[in-house]
Amino acid sequence: MKNSGFVVEIAVTGLSDGLAAARAGADRLEVSSALAVGGVSPSTGLVKNLICETGIPVVVLLRARPGRFETDKDDLRVMLADAEAYLSAGAEALAFGFTREGHIDHAACAAIRKVMGPANAVFHRAFDRLEDAFSGLDELADLGFHRVLTSGGPPTALEGIATLRQLVEKASGRLEIVAAGGVRAGNAKALLDAGLKQLHASCKAPFQSVGCLVGQEDPERVDRHQVAELVRAASA
Repeated sequence: MKNSGFVVEIAVTGLSDGLAAARAGADRLEVSSALAVGGVSPSTGLVKNLICETGIPVVVLLRARPGRFETDKDDLRVMLADAEAYLSAGAEALAFGFTREGHIDHAACAAIRKVMGPANAVFHRAFDRLEDAFSGLDELADLGFHRVLTSGGPPTALEGIATLRQLVEKASGRLEIVAAGGVRAGNAKALLDAGLKQLHASCKAPFQSVGCLVGQEDPERVDRHQVAELVRAASA
């Protein structure tokens, strides 16, 4: 691991994003599509290319459609098929999170975990919608999750830093707490000083698209300079 034992994970939606992040020193990628609508499962082709060309671990988002974090049996069937394809391609982890009325949807999460074998399971920021984050953490540990992606509840990790510190203590090494939400080079030290060892960031800059726009497009792309600054901050 680079960064003195700390991990910098960058969210990407395309091969160019992943290559830029990897070249700037990122330790890990989380890949999805359509971040403008909260992120959905990416193509298997994108996952394969990221794994082959970046040389760093790739986490893949499992989310059948935008909207709520609830799921049904039909969407779950699709995600189970996607999970198997991503894992066969060499994904290091799958990121997913199913809730129902403010609580973890145990059955849906267990169904995905069952097909994952030794791959890492990440509960994404659906965690921040739980009524009780601390009991939720215990349930995720029992389900065999390895990491939790969270801001501690507020929009940004810096705002939720007190809760993040408590979550790290509560986890007690059973799973890793990954700080997410507004993570930048300027606040990396404060987050790491709170006991966090993994940072998740987008590190994006405005992108000017060319040609006719159809539908909604993410107007930003990964900025390798921001990634490099975050990596340096985490290494300091």
